[in-house]
Amino acid sequence: MGAALSPWQRAMLEEQRRLQERARKKVAYPHQWLWTAPLLEQSSDQWTAEMVAQAVPAGVACVDLCCGVGVDAVAWARGRSRDLVAIDQDPIALMLTKFHAELQGAPIAVELGAAERFEGLASHWVHVDPDRRHNGLRHSRAEQMSPTLDQLVSIRENSAGGSIKLAPATVVPDGWRDATGSHWISFNRSVRQQRLWWGSEQYPVGTKTLSRGRWMERGAIDSLQVHWIHLQIPSDWRGPEPMRDVSQLDLPARYVGDCDPVVRASDSTVELAGHFGVSVLGDRNGYLLADRPVRTAWVDWFEIQEVMPWDRKRVRRWLRERGIGRLEIKTRGVKESVDALRGQLALSGDREATLLLTQVNRRVFALLAQRLGSQPESPGVREPLS
Repeated sequence: MGAALSPWQRAMLEEQRRLQERARKKVAYPHQWLWTAPLLEQSSDQWTAEMVAQAVPAGVACVDLCCGVGVDAVAWARGRSRDLVAIDQDPIALMLTKFHAELQGAPIAVELGAAERFEGLASHWVHVDPDRRHNGLRHSRAEQMSPTLDQLVSIRENSAGGSIKLAPATVVPDGWRDATGSHWISFNRSVRQQRLWWGSEQYPVGTKTLSRGRWMERGAIDSLQVHWIHLQIPSDWRGPEPMRDVSQLDLPARYVGDCDPVVRASDSTVELAGHFGVSVLGDRNGYLLADRPVRTAWVDWFEIQEVMPWDRKRVRRWLRERGIGRLEIKTRGVKESVDALRGQLALSGDREATLLLTQVNRRVFALLAQRLGSQPESPGVREPLS
């Protein structure tokens, strides 16, 4: 049968095979999905989409503006028996969404059009994933999305509730931040997206919620095997000013903490430090310092063995004297290549250690430490800071 295909048909099939291979990180069964390269880049992953859809009330009418290939639309429609209309100005995206919806039994209708032109959504919940490609390049700036946040204000103000998906690096205007709850999501140690919610009891206006998903076992692909934890930070929480006095590095603290990437991406390190009663070193996204480790899944803790100004020769000698052959290296605000640095330190021995480099008041310091055991987690826990 393959011999009967024309050259362009064979080329399209090969392209789909390549895209479906890349889509293994996006969906559980990639052979059931069709893609274009730009739509694959823009798409949510299935597991995050399913987690997000749980916040939408059961039975409400939904609209997905800028639906792409339909990963979010399918999750919203299948999640709680919702009727959903998927809208996009790309006819290929609509065709693929319709195909995927029919294949997976999701109650989705499709409609061609631009998101900002739709009105009459007062009883609807709205999902928007603005196109972040501009002049053929991907961008994170709010004013370069299509539609822009300014164009979506009327949709936010005249719908029952909804969520807008943004890149983690997007700077959200104050008008939006003040009218929504923010939601930061990481999956498999990668910060995937931030979201703005309105009309949601789960993500109230003014709060910041962090969600982290990880496989429960290596190589798992089924959504039931994803482990999610959540942390909600109220709007009035405050934390300590970061420690920038170099003299304070004659440490009374015995432990240094490294916050989860989604904590840093959401600028929540200081709030966590205030809640836990610990210090922040260097700047707002610096390491934590504590007299004892705090039991939490959001921070990796290390017992400090030595603190010194950064000097390769001195650190190399320290490692050699202690027989350190396996070294975990972490950097914060320091322009050092981890791979190059590992080679320069000439590791030898059978013991393990962690080297944490950080900048404090324009000076670089090395913290040599031992990693503590990982903290236990509970699936689906929503832990408020109050």
